[in-house]
Amino acid sequence: MALRRKERHLRNLALHLLCIVTIIACISILLWGLARVFSFLQPLLVPIAVAGIFAFLLDPLVTLLMHRLKWPRLGSVLAVLGSFLLVATLVLIWLVPVVWEQGGRLISQAPEFIGKARTFAEALLKNYQEKYAGNPLVNELEIELRNRIPELSNAVIGWVQRSLGGVFGAAGFVLSFVLVPVYLFYFLNGAAVIKKRWHEYLPMRSSGFKTEIVSVMGEINDYLVSYFRGQVLISFLNGLLTWIGLQMIGLDFALFIGVLLSVVGLIPFLGIVISAIPALLIALAQGGGGWELPALVILVYAVVQTLDALFITPKIVGDTVGLHPMTVMVSIVFWGLLFDGLIGALLAVPLTATFKVLLKRYIWQKTALVAEESIEISANATSE
Repeated sequence: MALRRKERHLRNLALHLLCIVTIIACISILLWGLARVFSFLQPLLVPIAVAGIFAFLLDPLVTLLMHRLKWPRLGSVLAVLGSFLLVATLVLIWLVPVVWEQGGRLISQAPEFIGKARTFAEALLKNYQEKYAGNPLVNELEIELRNRIPELSNAVIGWVQRSLGGVFGAAGFVLSFVLVPVYLFYFLNGAAVIKKRWHEYLPMRSSGFKTEIVSVMGEINDYLVSYFRGQVLISFLNGLLTWIGLQMIGLDFALFIGVLLSVVGLIPFLGIVISAIPALLIALAQGGGGWELPALVILVYAVVQTLDALFITPKIVGDTVGLHPMTVMVSIVFWGLLFDGLIGALLAVPLTATFKVLLKRYIWQKTALVAEESIEISANATSE
């Protein structure tokens, strides 16, 4: 009898795993189709995603005004949104002209920076060739670098163009951000109703399955809220510290690099690389091809990221998402390739955390439970 129960449990486990694999395959096919649609609609979706992130950040302030000052929801939303737009406008009035001027100079001098970096790389390769003359590995490495660098540049340019392309193109991508305050107002004003009644809009009858869906989506939402609230603040602090550090070593365009990191820093790891590349190119050009300034730039980034890893991220986010750094890096590459643009990289960690919730609830915990039951059955059979 005990052996039959054990066989039945194992058979149920196998069927359960088969269903999970089938569901994952169907979800993957669905995601592939959605990725093609999202890639085209990125100019529309990215501003909505940005408004959603700011809504996560500002909603606690709205709740605070409602509870402390007993203001109505609409009045609290208007006060918070008005204050946010006022501060943002004042910051932009000071920041935009400086960043615009530095960005314009950087773009105009980019060919010079790239040319000096290429000259530096060629001199370095020539030095190695002379030092290791006749070494086939060095010759093969030189040929590979000469072939791959243009391909990598074209790939990066193509990725940026696809991120800014789609419905309206680059101009429409920028103009669509004008709608961010409108999206933000509706998100904040409707947040309370959405929290209380969103499950009523699910096209399902009241049942245990619907209750389970609501529970899963609530857990996923907790991950998303914690992640975006923390990541925005971390990105801002990293950009601020990087600007201060680069300013201290006398690097040109330090403010532009800091602002760039504050924006693209929402994408873990990749944002650091995106901001570090122009910083190193500027350092090579400004330093006349010497090692001193690029080394100082690398030191600044290393110090800021060490502070981030030891103090900033643990204090702000902690282990809220619970993803290993290697998992985060792989997820950014995977979702960035799947969605073929910026929105995939931006949503990589939340989407991976969503899959983690599903795996934890329906595979890892179920497998552990069945394993415990099997051990218990085996123990009972042995005692009998």
